[in-house]
Amino acid sequence: MHTNYYFFIPLLALLLSANSIFSENENFDPQTITIENVYATTTKVPQYENHILNCFDGDTTTVWQTMDGIHMNEGIMIYFPHPTYIYDVVLYDENGKVTSEYDKYCNGRPVYYGTIDHYISSLFIKFRGSNQFKNGEYSVGISEIELLDENENAYAIKAPKLIKGQVKASSALTPEIAYSSNNLVDGQKESAWSEAVKGLGVGQKINFTLEEETQINKLKIWNGYQRSNVHFLANASMKSFTFGVKGGEKKSYTINREQGGQVIDLGITLTGKEFELEITGADAGTKYEDLVISEILLKNGNSSISIFTGEEEKRVKNNIALNHKVLKKVLDKRLNDEKKEAIDESVTVFQTSSISLRSNNTFVFYNREEEEITEKTEDDDDFYEEDDSSVISEVIADGNWEIKSITDDKIIIRIFGKKFTPLTSQDIYKGKTEGSAARIFQDNVTITNDVIKGQKVLAPIRIF
Repeated sequence: MHTNYYFFIPLLALLLSANSIFSENENFDPQTITIENVYATTTKVPQYENHILNCFDGDTTTVWQTMDGIHMNEGIMIYFPHPTYIYDVVLYDENGKVTSEYDKYCNGRPVYYGTIDHYISSLFIKFRGSNQFKNGEYSVGISEIELLDENENAYAIKAPKLIKGQVKASSALTPEIAYSSNNLVDGQKESAWSEAVKGLGVGQKINFTLEEETQINKLKIWNGYQRSNVHFLANASMKSFTFGVKGGEKKSYTINREQGGQVIDLGITLTGKEFELEITGADAGTKYEDLVISEILLKNGNSSISIFTGEEEKRVKNNIALNHKVLKKVLDKRLNDEKKEAIDESVTVFQTSSISLRSNNTFVFYNREEEEITEKTEDDDDFYEEDDSSVISEVIADGNWEIKSITDDKIIIRIFGKKFTPLTSQDIYKGKTEGSAARIFQDNVTITNDVIKGQKVLAPIRIF
C-alpha cells in the first residue's frame, strides 16, 4: 500500500521476556490461562501435523506453517473464554528463534508500539513478512506462542484438545463451501452451517463422531448466523434442541436468540465417541426460513475440544490437483498492484489493490485509493514542496470462492462474503464491525495469465 499499517514491534522487548519456554528456572510455577478456540487463515498440508495448536504444546520441534508462497497478511486468531490479562505475546519461528515480523490486534484494536498490557477477549496476529524460504517459495512457520503475565512470565496455557473426527448434518445448503457442517467446528464465528429442508429446520440432526472417547458436560453455541447483524436477523435460529450420546438417552435444552456465544450446561457428564444434536424448536428470521448455526464447541469444564475433520485439507488438495497453469499463478500467492494517476501537477491519486486467493477456498482482498497533494512554497531564499495525503476510499473483503468455469487460458470464479468500508483500518479484525460499513456481496472474477479482475467489487490486479 502507498501508506502502510505495518508497525514496528521492538525486538528487544521480546528478547528480554523472562521465564520463556527456554527458561532454566525449574522452580518457576506459572499462572494458567485458558484458550477457548484458535484458528489460522491458512495451514500447510498435511494440516493435522502442521496444526495451529502445535504453537501451544510447549514443543519447539512441532510447528504451524502457512502454505508455501503465502505469508503477508495471513494470521492467527486466538479467543479467550473471558477477558484475560495479557502483558504481551512472544512468537518463536520454526527454528526456535524470537520473531517480530507481525502486528497485534487486541479486541480488534491495533497495538502500534510496545506491549499489549490489557484484559482482552481476542488476539489476532497478522504477519508482515516471511521467515521461511523453501523450494523457491516464501512462507511463515511458528513453533511456539507465549502469552506473558503481569510479571513478564509466560503463562501456562490450557489449549483446546485436538481430536480427529467428523461433523455431519442431515442437510446443508449449497454451495457446500459456504454452508457445510464442517463450518460448525472451524473456529470462525462468521462461517456457518445452514440446513436445507423446507420450513425452519425442526427435526434436523447434527452428529459429532470422534476418533477417541471423550467426556462432555457443556456446549458453547453461537446460535444463528453471526456474520453480521443483518445476517443474524434475516435467518432462523435454534430455540430448543436435544443432545446426548448417539443411540442413548437425550436431554432437552433451550437457547436464546441472541448474538455471541452461549454456554449450555448439560447437567450431566457424557462419555463417548459419538454425540447427536437434534433441533426441536426454532425462531424464525425476518427474511429466510433457513436455520443457521455458526459454531458449536464441545467442552468438558473449562477445556474445549477442537475437532479436526480434514475437510479443509481435501479442498486444498483438490485445488492443487487441478494443476492448472493459470490457477497456479494465483493460488496461495499475495498478488499486489499499485497504479497512480496524475490529476494535475499538484494532485496524484494512488490505487493499491491486493488479493490472497487461498487453496482452502477462502480469500482476502484490499483496495485503497489515496490522494496526495503537493503544495509548493517559494520564498526569497528557497523553494519547498510539501506532500499531504488522505484516503479517498478503502474496501476490505473476505469470504469464500468457488470455480464456475475453467478453460486452458482462463478461469472464472465466484467470490462471496462480507465487504467492509472501514472507518479505521483495523475494523476487519474486530469480532463485531460497528466501526465500519459491512455489506454482503458476491462477484464473478476472471483470471487469465496477465490479470485477475471482477465485475463489481474486485479491481483489476495485474499478474507479474
